[in-house]
Amino acid sequence: MPPKKSLLRVWPALGATVLCAVSFHWLVRGQVQAARDLYAQFFPETYVLVERWRALEVPLWLPNERLGQPFLALLYTQVFYAPRVITGLLFGHLVGPNVMHVFHCVFAFTGAFLALRRAGRSTVAAFVGSAGWAFSAFFVELSQNLAFASTAAWAGWTWWAVEGLLRAPSARRLAVLALVQAATFHAGAPEMWLWQALLVLIGAAFSSRRRRSFALIAGAGFWAAFGFAVVALPAAELILEWTDPAAPAGGLLEWSMSWQQLISIAVPDADFPRAEPFFGADQRFFFTLLLGPTIVALAIAGGSDRRARPLLALAVLCGVLALGSHFLPSTWLLQAPPFRFFRFPVKYAAGLLFALAMLSAFGVDRVLVFARRNQPALRTFAAACLGGALGLWLGAHVFDDVRSGFVRGTGWVVLSMVVLGLVLMLERRRLGLAVWIVIELLVIPRRVWPPAPVERFLVPSPIAQTIRSEPNGRVSIRVDMDDPGTPWCATNDEDDEADRVVLDSRKRLSVLRYLEEGLRSTGGYGFRDPWRLARAFEQGPAAFQLAGVTHFVRNAGEPLRFDGPIPSRTELDDLWLWRTNDAFPRGWLVHRTEAMTDPQAFEALGKHRSAPRDFAPVDRAVVTSIPEAGCESTVSTTEARPESITQQVTACAPGVAVLADAWFPGWTVSVDGVDATPVRVWGFLRGVEVPAGPHTIAWNYRPNAFRIGAAMSVLAWVVGLLVIAIGRSKR
Repeated sequence: MPPKKSLLRVWPALGATVLCAVSFHWLVRGQVQAARDLYAQFFPETYVLVERWRALEVPLWLPNERLGQPFLALLYTQVFYAPRVITGLLFGHLVGPNVMHVFHCVFAFTGAFLALRRAGRSTVAAFVGSAGWAFSAFFVELSQNLAFASTAAWAGWTWWAVEGLLRAPSARRLAVLALVQAATFHAGAPEMWLWQALLVLIGAAFSSRRRRSFALIAGAGFWAAFGFAVVALPAAELILEWTDPAAPAGGLLEWSMSWQQLISIAVPDADFPRAEPFFGADQRFFFTLLLGPTIVALAIAGGSDRRARPLLALAVLCGVLALGSHFLPSTWLLQAPPFRFFRFPVKYAAGLLFALAMLSAFGVDRVLVFARRNQPALRTFAAACLGGALGLWLGAHVFDDVRSGFVRGTGWVVLSMVVLGLVLMLERRRLGLAVWIVIELLVIPRRVWPPAPVERFLVPSPIAQTIRSEPNGRVSIRVDMDDPGTPWCATNDEDDEADRVVLDSRKRLSVLRYLEEGLRSTGGYGFRDPWRLARAFEQGPAAFQLAGVTHFVRNAGEPLRFDGPIPSRTELDDLWLWRTNDAFPRGWLVHRTEAMTDPQAFEALGKHRSAPRDFAPVDRAVVTSIPEAGCESTVSTTEARPESITQQVTACAPGVAVLADAWFPGWTVSVDGVDATPVRVWGFLRGVEVPAGPHTIAWNYRPNAFRIGAAMSVLAWVVGLLVIAIGRSKR
């Protein structure tokens, strides 16, 4: 093959390589990104994930958070998501998530490029659209939430699979779409999966044979549901158990995209400075929504293409959803299922950005046609782009109520439109467009979360060392995850480094980083707190005593809400360590019980300053008896692994053996090898009825939701891969 033709085939890959190398150049220098949720949640949870998979154990349960909680059911832990597991095993829990994000940028580019080529776009158009999506400021900075970046990376592949199935239906292409949708759900962000499912439905709606298309889509969706049942069924069980049935849904409109942020898709920093407070008028979930003025201008040109109507419909729908509280029709739509099941409307902005990036590819081909056949139309397009940019610039300098970031950003828009116009006048305008997109993506003004050296995140916590040196059970940790001395998402502190709280997060045991120290905490982060646990700890110190909390870690300016624990300063000036000596052990025996409802149990808990050892409310009547004087019952607890706990009990009289772990369905219990029925104690702990004498109690986490889901998913994936393999062999 001649060198020129070879170069023509590989130049999109070379362009993507340049974008990837420059965007993530810091990774080869031993640095990592550690934006908000990345350090707070994904580093420590990847640590747990890697440790369990190295031991060849499926991580179903995490005992270190919230008195124990499901791990796989959280979805964003991505237990069966191969990129998360493989990068964690190969590169560790700090570098691994960063490598995974680089992979997803390349993966998103590849899927979008192939989808655009399948849709009939030229090579340069496919490159512009896929690069504008996968290497935009939005996607590169989306590393702060790996589950959302992982799921969004599948959007191009979803469209590619839909295009293939609707154009030439076959069993193989049906299986491909089903498995792509299943893999997308395994990536861990159901909201991102939802707007991609909407793209699938919209594609069927715009098909020339709608009835056949909807039948195919329904079949693929049913197949996909089997493929992700292994995580979806446990997740549904988690939602049902952790949601207070008496509490109304709240926070549905928090973090809605403001109109200024809608403009910031094209105008750099148009939404800065963002409105306060934290849950104010501007969303703060995504670090930036920037695609760039060139991509947006080309997307507007491509919106009139008939073949781009599904993407245009997706852009409008996701844009309306993302505006949330800022647009009345949005508030109505978000109250309807399935949208009312998710918070933070801005998450749908990712669908808007994907649609705009793909539309820009259609715009490129239209503009190139203008350049070849209709010079007046090309000049009209260039004049419209420049005129719109100048109008934005003039408005920013005339009106007083615009934000300072918008004023600065309009200058870049004008420059970008001038360069775009000049590029379109070139003889080699195809090459010029591709080069200009690469340049704009790399140099466009944007806020960047600074990378930090890996070593800073490996420094062990002196507080954890102190806690481990004393008898301890659980800890209660509440430490600031934002540096009060710097603005939110500050790029640098006074030492020109990343936020101090981020860099010292393990030393401070901030958020979930206590998981890396092996501590067990009553707190958590990520998915909502379980209502039983939240209600119990609202009652005061007795709940902490029952939970076995021996240490409290607090900011220096935040005292405990109750007296008793002994305070002491730590090596970190702004943190205090409190210690108490009245915590209950992990297991004990109760010989006086009373059947109560959960609200009654929590009310009884609130009446006690100190939790009683000889009494407990239970959820059903059990046989108990007061032991004779001088006889003491004993309980010892051992844990072979998080899903298997053993208690050795010597009971002086019939009673309830309590395990100070969170109540959750799926836990089975046996007494001396005989299956028993768990008892809910104090409304939030576990227990089991035992007769007098010595006994061995075995607790095992064997959720039916996981076992049924695993069988369904294995069947779906095995059949799907066989169908794809047979289809390819026939081709």
